[in-house]
Amino acid sequence: MDRVQMLEANLLAADAPTEAGPSAAPSVVPVPAPYPIPRYYIWISKISFFTYAYSALVQSELTGLYLEDEEGTWVEAITHLPSQIDNGLSIGINVVVLLCLMIAMELGKLGSLHAARWLRII
Repeated sequence: MDRVQMLEANLLAADAPTEAGPSAAPSVVPVPAPYPIPRYYIWISKISFFTYAYSALVQSELTGLYLEDEEGTWVEAITHLPSQIDNGLSIGINVVVLLCLMIAMELGKLGSLHAARWLRII
């Protein structure tokens, strides 16, 4: 049974009627992630501009913002960041990392242009 057939079987099993009648809650069948990220691609987020820029933006917007939860208590919004957004760095460090990435890209571009000129490619 391939992955598509397994997913279809799980969805059909979840939609099947139960003996308790229509008022019973449908059973939830855990479905595995179809395409997990391979281990050798995890590092890409460490060199992405978007990782640091988005984290700094979200931290800047949510710092000092309080939200009311279901019980009526006020909680700081920054404490409920998902782990995908919160990289553990402060706003200032995120900006410094962005500047370092920008400098590294410019130096790489300059080095490749000099190498191409030295090899008489351009």
